[in-house]
Amino acid sequence: MNIATLGSAGDLLGSAAGLLAFDRALMGGKLVSAASLGDLWKGELKLGYSAQGAWAFSADLKGYGGAVDLVERRGDFGCVQVRNIFAPKLGRVLIVSTNRNDLDFGEIWRGKGLSFDLLSAALCAG
Repeated sequence: MNIATLGSAGDLLGSAAGLLAFDRALMGGKLVSAASLGDLWKGELKLGYSAQGAWAFSADLKGYGGAVDLVERRGDFGCVQVRNIFAPKLGRVLIVSTNRNDLDFGEIWRGKGLSFDLLSAALCAG
C-alpha cells in the first residue's frame, strides 16, 4: 500500500530512522523551546491524559521500579499502524509500525498488552 496516495490523511511518510531523527530533534530542543514542548506534552487528567495530539501519562512498567513519564503518539490509516512513544525524562523513544490493522497494541496504563511489554523490555532491561 502506498500511503502517499492518501493525501493529508497519510502524511506520515518516511522510515523509522527518519521518525527517530525527528523525535531526537524534538526532545533535544531543536524544533521547539523546552517551554513549548512542556505545553505540547502536558496531559490533562480531566481529558483522559490527552495532550496536543498525543497521550501524556505516567505508567509503572514491568521491571522499572516506579512510574515512567510517557508520551504516546498513535497513527493508523488503512492497514498501517504506528506507535511513537517517548520517555522524555529518560531521553528514550520506542517506534513500532505494522501493516496489520488487526494488531492490538493494548493500553500501557493497564499494565498489559504489546506496547506495555515492548516498553518494559526496552526501558527496563537491566
